[in-house]
Formats: sequence, structure tokens, C-alpha cells
Amino acid sequence: MLRARRIAAHSMALDLERLRKLAGGEFRVGLDGAVSYVEWDLPPEEVMESAAARVRPLLLQGDDCFYGSVLASLGYFLRDHPARQNVREIRKMWQARVDESTMRGDAGYIVLVKDEATGAQGSLSDLQLALAWVYGDVVHHDADRRAGAQAFGVRERYRAAVPLVAFVMLNTVRLLGFVQSLYEAGLIPLDALVLTEDVIVSETTFRVAATVRIAELGTPAPSSVDEPWPSGWERLVDRHGPSEDLAPGQVPQDDSATTGAGPAPL
Repeated sequence: MLRARRIAAHSMALDLERLRKLAGGEFRVGLDGAVSYVEWDLPPEEVMESAAARVRPLLLQGDDCFYGSVLASLGYFLRDHPARQNVREIRKMWQARVDESTMRGDAGYIVLVKDEATGAQGSLSDLQLALAWVYGDVVHHDADRRAGAQAFGVRERYRAAVPLVAFVMLNTVRLLGFVQSLYEAGLIPLDALVLTEDVIVSETTFRVAATVRIAELGTPAPSSVDEPWPSGWERLVDRHGPSEDLAPGQVPQDDSATTGAGPAPL
């Protein structure tokens, strides 16, 4: 639930219709004079990189939130309920789209390349190219995947990856809604905290009320929150008064002592 909520909070997931089109691999075919063309309108790569990082654990069988494990858990809790058939259908849909071992040969597309200089040829499916971008270019540096897709170039890998990442995002959002409805109906147990715990950092200007203390460089600091402040640590407000406005990160200096940043505010 935590991972799904984090995915649902991504900027790409805020426009589900756009996400649906990307997941479907939609493109345009047109004519420019006597020249025909195929055109894809895709998001910036940096945006998709962050999306890929958020969805990656759902594709890794060893991770706790691997989609197969999640659906197996739902199947267990719904074993005596008609909704279990829905879970079976969802599993088939995911496997057909993201599992290399079960993906149909006629699904998606195949890219063929040939180096005219060397005669070397290659053939990869869109899923293989997509995973080469995810694991070879972005969230890992998988040398084998990277080498296998080297001849196709990063543009071809990226073009194949966008529908895959969009599919996982879109259907994670849908699965999140499904799980929430099951929980509200009392069909599955959940720790209520997973519905309310913060999963993203939405505000990146951090300002908290704190007692700030300063001391000469080298003055021992407390070793625990229960230990009294050792001699030499002085509250900033006592030395400079409450009206002084310091720049962010600035430590006031004077002629009598060398000061330094203390430990984290307590």
C-alpha cells in the first residue's frame, strides 16, 4: 500500500487519461508531403526515470511488493469470495505485459537492426528493450542487458520503456483502489497506518521550531537525548537575542570564540 500510494502521488499518475494513452503505446502515422512517418509524443526522460524508480520494486520477484506476491496475498484472503476471480484476471493481465517468460510472442512489437559496416544483426522485443532501459540505463547498471541492447541505442530503449512504466503506474493506481475497496468492505486486513502515513516529500522547504546551541569547535556533544548538555554549549538566543535574523545555515561569529554547528536540534 505504501509503494502504491507513492506511485499514485507521482506527477505522471495525476493525469490517468494521459497515462492510459502512454501505457497503450499510442502513436501517430502521417504524411509530410510524399514522406510518411510514425510519431510518438513521450514525456521527458527525467520524468520517466523517477517514475521507473517508483515502480521498479513491483517488477522484482525478490521484493516484498512484487506484484505477483501482492496478488497471491489477495487471492489468499479472497479464497472463499467471488472477487478472487478478479484477482486471477488481474494477474493474467500483469503477466502478459511485464513477464518475459509468459509474454505472448505476437504481443507488442519486435525491433530488428543491422550494422551495415560489420553485418552484425539484432532482434529484441519491446519488453526486452524496455527492461534494458530500466535495468541497464536507469535503476541499475545491468551490463548484460545493456550490452544486449547496445546496438539499438538509448532512444529505442526509452521509446519501448515508456509504455511499460506507464502500464505499471496505471494498473498500480487501479490496484490501489481495488485493495482499498476490499479493506473498506472488511474482506482483507490492513494496518490503518498504511493509509495515512506520509509516503512523499511534498514540501522541500524545511523549517521547524528548534533550540539551537553553539559551542567552540571540539566541545563534546551529548551522546544521547537524555544526557544534559555539557559545559560550553550556549543557546543561540541567549548569546544573540531573539531579534537577530540569520541567513539559512549561517552560524554567527564573534571575536572571542570559534564556533561551529552543533548536533541535530533536540
